[in-house]
Amino acid sequence: MRAQQSNPTQDNAPTDIMPSNPRLYSFVGSLIGPWKTVKSRVISGEGLPAIERLQLLTGNIWPKT
Repeated sequence: MRAQQSNPTQDNAPTDIMPSNPRLYSFVGSLIGPWKTVKSRVISGEGLPAIERLQLLTGNIWPKT
């Protein structure tokens, strides 16, 4: 007899919610944050909007569309 270990994250997770990946980070530029932006330059393509501060948040904070 062979036992199969169930994965509670996949077996019981709602289909519209993705499990959080602890190695996924979001860099968020705004007026608040622990890091001050001192310099920004474009390497390739179109540049990003100027920001004053930067935050590093765990997980994907991008809103679902």
